[in-house]
Amino acid sequence: MSRFYYFRQDGRCPVMKNVLEKSVPRYLIDRNETQQTSYYFILDWNVLHHSDVYRDFLKSSGIRFVETIDDLPEGAGIFAGGYGGDPVALDKARAKGIPMIDKICPWVKFLEQDIRSVPEGYQCVILIDEFHIVYKNFKSLFPENTLIVNEKNYREKCEGLDRDKPVFLCVYATFRQKDFDNVKHCIEKKLPGLPHKSSSRGICSWITRNSLFDEIGQVIPGRGLSQVWIICNSEYNRSVLTLINEIEDKGAEARLLKHVDDIPLELPESGNIGVLIAPVPFDKDREILNAIKERFEGIPVL
Repeated sequence: MSRFYYFRQDGRCPVMKNVLEKSVPRYLIDRNETQQTSYYFILDWNVLHHSDVYRDFLKSSGIRFVETIDDLPEGAGIFAGGYGGDPVALDKARAKGIPMIDKICPWVKFLEQDIRSVPEGYQCVILIDEFHIVYKNFKSLFPENTLIVNEKNYREKCEGLDRDKPVFLCVYATFRQKDFDNVKHCIEKKLPGLPHKSSSRGICSWITRNSLFDEIGQVIPGRGLSQVWIICNSEYNRSVLTLINEIEDKGAEARLLKHVDDIPLELPESGNIGVLIAPVPFDKDREILNAIKERFEGIPVL
């Protein structure tokens, strides 16, 4: 009989959690009458595709927002959350003296600094997902002919590099160090003898200091897990994709649970089941977790 293992380490990002639970209520919801400046969430810098569902959520939560920075009311301020925004537009806003609450993730800032510091004469390669909002925000900052790669396509993409120019490689954000090293070694092999430079500081602490990955490495073989159920809000999320890669590298199948209806009705015939919560704070995580425990109430827990 299969048994359950509930991961001890919470996979959620503490930076995002802090922004959502503390900074958003403080600056974006009218609860403080002494606050002289009204700050606004810029929708265009925080979602890839505007949708009525997301707008309705913001409205129902009482969060002030505008579609783009051009829609900011006179005298209002900008709330720059975890993903920041268009760096060029933010520079212009600062130059104009527009008030700003800076809650940008430190690793987003590291990527910005790395891109701004690409040496003259170097071609830039960035390990980042094209479906990520930071990619969308930072496109205005990319040097000409910047090459965008991920952990799956880097070999093919690196065929397009200029053979006579050295490479500056940087990364954002929850790729593994091994993913970064694979790209780096590929570049060095394809373009030998050139003074390449690289920066991996854009790999955030969720990867480098998170004992969740140690737990995954120990528990999958040690507890005989054949599947790991990841409670998440999207499969188009780098943190979720990294968890999938890590789980599959350790020999288990990863299954995504975005809704209660995604919970399997039956357990596999062999092997135990791991359950973990993905990084991005998600309002349905406890609902799904409780539904698993209720549906399989009689199943032993490891």
